[in-house]
Amino acid sequence: MPSGGSVLILLAQLFCLGYLCTYMFAVIAHAAGGDNDLPSFPRYTSLYEDIVRPFIMVCASFIFASPGSSSKNIDCFIAPHFWDHTLIRSLAKLHFYL
Repeated sequence: MPSGGSVLILLAQLFCLGYLCTYMFAVIAHAAGGDNDLPSFPRYTSLYEDIVRPFIMVCASFIFASPGSSSKNIDCFIAPHFWDHTLIRSLAKLHFYL
């Protein structure tokens, strides 16, 4: 049975990972807009919109873009640059579904 401290550490790690996903989306949006500078850190307004939703979007993108999900994605082991483009396309598509 996990102790209370380890549960708190796990929750803190998940929160930080969700916030990192939010910042990653901000970086992608700035780069798509033509900005060369890094964006400022996003503001935290709600748990679901700023932490949970971006974390789910990134996890789902990794699942959908994984090599086992379709035969087209097997090439990512041969050409590593394919993985980057597939992940970005999956993130952009998933953004419109959620």
